Amino acid sequence: QFKNTNKWNLFYTDTDCIVIDRPLPDNLIGDELGKFKLEYTVDVFVGLAPKVYALKLIDGTEVIKIKGVAQEIASQTTVRDFCDLLKSDASRYFSQEKWFRAMSEGEISLRDVAYQLKVTDNKRQAIYEDGIFCATRPYYYSVIEKK
Repeated sequence: QFKNTNKWNLFYTDTDCIVIDRPLPDNLIGDELGKFKLEYTVDVFVGLAPKVYALKLIDGTEVIKIKGVAQEIASQTTVRDFCDLLKSDASRYFSQEKWFRAMSEGEISLRDVAYQLKVTDNKRQAIYEDGIFCATRPYYYSVIEKK
């Protein structure tokens, strides 16, 4: 319903959220099952990849979501940093401690893991205009059957 309409521009969607350019009708928002909960009113949205985005709310508060990165590390990143990452070939590196289990040995270990934050094009092809990320398009594949 939200991807195939001209009622609003859809900037981001995930399993349980959408980011659009105007308010939803009141009949779609509420606490009842099947309705949306309005979490934020956004001034700036920058999406780099699925589950990797930055919001600047209308009150100036910033919300940073980076899947796989601890919130205390993500909170060191700003909306401005996300904007800088829209440039072609731009990236930022993090290192964080992660837990690893070796069930067969009954061991748990901590290791530093590197994380690269950048525009991701593993599901859709990134489109750049003048060196700035602006959109995506689907990848197209050819299927050739052997006779």
